[in-house]
Amino acid sequence: MTEFSLLTGKELFGIYCAPCHGESGKGDGPVAKKFVPTPVDISGTGFGMAPEGMLFATVTHGVNGMPPFRSDLTAKERWLVVAYLRTLK
Repeated sequence: MTEFSLLTGKELFGIYCAPCHGESGKGDGPVAKKFVPTPVDISGTGFGMAPEGMLFATVTHGVNGMPPFRSDLTAKERWLVVAYLRTLK
């Protein structure tokens, strides 16, 4: 994974994921409190440790209250988000 790819993944994460999951992926984004249950921890200590294929499927199809992003992000962009998730600690 190149530095550019990770920066792109980070940018996409900031747009599509951080509002709910927070910048660190802990599920504490600015709109997280509006959801019951609150968004899950997707950092390296939480759901982010799941297999990459499962993370990709979750971003693609959504799960529970999380919306699908298959119409908003290309497959390549979804993989970049998954790669960026691996950097969250």
